[in-house]
Amino acid sequence: MSTRGGPGVATRHRRLRACAATIRRAKIHDVTDDPNNADLLELARTRGVQSALQLLVGLPLRGLGRCATLLWVHFGDLRWVATSAVVIRALGAARAGPGRDVGEFALHTEAPWRLRGPEGIVTGRGDIFATPDGTWSTTACDSVGGTLFDERLKALGESLEDGSRIVRTTTVDPVGTLVLTLSGGLVFEVFPEESYSTEQWRFFRPASDDPHVVVTAQGLE
Repeated sequence: MSTRGGPGVATRHRRLRACAATIRRAKIHDVTDDPNNADLLELARTRGVQSALQLLVGLPLRGLGRCATLLWVHFGDLRWVATSAVVIRALGAARAGPGRDVGEFALHTEAPWRLRGPEGIVTGRGDIFATPDGTWSTTACDSVGGTLFDERLKALGESLEDGSRIVRTTTVDPVGTLVLTLSGGLVFEVFPEESYSTEQWRFFRPASDDPHVVVTAQGLE
């Protein structure tokens, strides 16, 4: 059964914008000789989305979670940021007030996705629409800890905290299918299912002025 029939398109897009509210778009900078310091969107436009994603190779998967039905994934060293851009400027490096740990890079998606391992699917988007006992529910995602996804995530907690899940390879095809292979036999996949041009996933630097790389089934947005 398809899970994309949950919240409407407009609602999903509002949630996506809300979950990325701490990240603002800014002007496009020139691509430098060092891709690690390049503007991600410009890098994707000039050298391809694959070139931008290559920056993940060698970094650990450090965070996985959800905001309603939106999946967020963080990679690389974690750092604390305030949840308000105004608070960030006021606090500088101080760790105080409302905030959260973010990685060097992040990925957001509401498209179909799954995380699979040597013994099968560890978790996937469908688990967000099921209660911890596996009962189908379109309202399970409305409560924190109320989904099968939340339960599955607990089993991954230790390996995410110690940074042992390292990105080995990244691939993306012309219709936006994304595949990341990680150490320990894990594979993270996003597979767009819509033919029209709507956001499938985005890749960005959290708490940065860099524009986001937004991928649709028809290429970059």
